Amino acid sequence: MVQNILNMIEATLADENLSRGERQVLTQHLQEEKLDRNECAQIRKFAFEKFRERLHDSRNADLVDWLEDVVRLLEPKQDSQLREEHSAVFAPDGHSVSLIRNFISATKSTLDICVFTITDNRLTDEITAAHQRGVKIRIISDDDKSEDRGSDVEIFTKLNIPVALDDGPDHMHHKFAIADRRKLLNGSYNWTRSAANHNHENIIITTTPELIESFQEEFEKLWKLYK
Repeated sequence: MVQNILNMIEATLADENLSRGERQVLTQHLQEEKLDRNECAQIRKFAFEKFRERLHDSRNADLVDWLEDVVRLLEPKQDSQLREEHSAVFAPDGHSVSLIRNFISATKSTLDICVFTITDNRLTDEITAAHQRGVKIRIISDDDKSEDRGSDVEIFTKLNIPVALDDGPDHMHHKFAIADRRKLLNGSYNWTRSAANHNHENIIITTTPELIESFQEEFEKLWKLYK
């Protein structure tokens, strides 16, 4: 509840100092509450109001430090999250593999991967690690490419990760993944070393619900068709 956080913030003002312990407790509560922008704005407004009440009879430097500490808990993480979850990368630039690995490593419960071919062992290792920590993974890939030298489809099958391959004359040419049904990775990028090191490719990550819903529907349609 926002009111609980407001009460906690007001309590920290008693000595005009946001201690390390208080900062840790507040940070934990802010993460658990998953506040939206309006709620963060409400808390910032509250902090500034308390600041104004104290300003006339306080040591200004200490009070300013307190205000900066409170606002810092609300602002940077929100802005950083927005940049991280709505981003674009163009290969080859050295960042594409890290972007996909971070996308996979941040997944908590479900990961649906629909990619033409997967041969980059760095990404395969990240998928394996996610599987080992309990993430439910499903993979759709192209049947012809699964027979290519270096294809990692067999690795996933041996790990009992569910894999579906198209069985028609045409290719399953998608390159997208959905993490926890709330984050989408999409683009021209095949999960190969050639895409990372040589090809001109693009990757977009977004949390736009409408796009995620559309891609999730496409995944479920193909999963039912091929599985």
